[in-house]
Amino acid sequence: MLIGHDKLVTDFKRLADEGGLFHAYLFVGEKGVGKFSFAMALGNYLEKGRFDLPGENEVLGELLIVRPEERETIGIDQIRRIRYFLSEKPVRGTKRLVIIDQAETLTDQAANALLKVLEEPPESGLLVLIAESAESVFRTIRSRTQVVYFGKAGEKEVAAWLAEEKGLKKAEAEKIAALSFGKPGAASRLSGEKGVTLALAEEFLASQSKRSAIIRQLLDEEASVPEFLEDLLLLLRRSPQPEFKAMRAVTETMTRVMDYNVNKRLQLEAMAADI
Repeated sequence: MLIGHDKLVTDFKRLADEGGLFHAYLFVGEKGVGKFSFAMALGNYLEKGRFDLPGENEVLGELLIVRPEERETIGIDQIRRIRYFLSEKPVRGTKRLVIIDQAETLTDQAANALLKVLEEPPESGLLVLIAESAESVFRTIRSRTQVVYFGKAGEKEVAAWLAEEKGLKKAEAEKIAALSFGKPGAASRLSGEKGVTLALAEEFLASQSKRSAIIRQLLDEEASVPEFLEDLLLLLRRSPQPEFKAMRAVTETMTRVMDYNVNKRLQLEAMAADI
C-alpha cells in the first residue's frame, strides 16, 4: 500500500542499487500516511528485489521489527536485541534492516544504548526509525539519522486504489478517500472490517439519545475505542462548519484513553456531554 510516494520509491531504489543508502533514517509524518509500509517494502526490495509489501505468508529473514512492549515503551533489552541482530552478516540480501516503530517511545536508557549503535553502525546494517514528528524523537538520535518526511496522498489516488484493490464502488471509494484526508492507512481501515466504527461514529454524532448505548457497545469491544475516536475526528473535520470545541474534546479524550490508565466509560461520557 505505497500510495503517493512514487518519488521516494524511485530515490530509495536508486540508493539501494548504487550502495548509497545512509546507515539510519527517520521516517516522519502523520499516522496512516504509509511510513511503516514503505519501510517494509524497502526491506522486501533489499532482500527479494521487489519494492512492495511482502505477501501475507512471506517472511523476511533480514528484517527485525521493534515496537513498544511492556509499559508501552521501547526498552534497553530491545536495543540489545538490535545490536545482536546487526552483528550478524546478511545472507539473503545486502543489508540487515531494523525498523523501530513508534521511536518516540524509546526510554532514556534505550535511547542512550541506541545512540552507540548509530555512532558505530555496522556496514551491512540499516536502521529505519518511525515517528509522527522529528521533534518527538531524542535530539541526539535525530541528529544521527536522515529525516524523510511522508506527506498525504491525493484523495483521487486513494479513491482509485480503494476501487481497484478493495473492490469498492466509485461513490463509496470517494467517500472513504475524502474522510481519510489522504491517509492510505485510515482509508484501508475504514474500508475493512474495522470500518464498523465509522457507522457508530456517524450515529453518535447524529443522535444524542443513542450515545450511552454506543459507549456500552464500544466498551464491550475495547480495542475499537481508539478507532471510534479517530473516526469521530475524521467526521468532525469533514463537516462543512468544523466544530472545533467538539474536535478538542475528542482529541483530549483520545490522549487520555490511549496514554493513561483511566476509566474509559467516564472519559467517553464526559466527551459526549461536550459534543
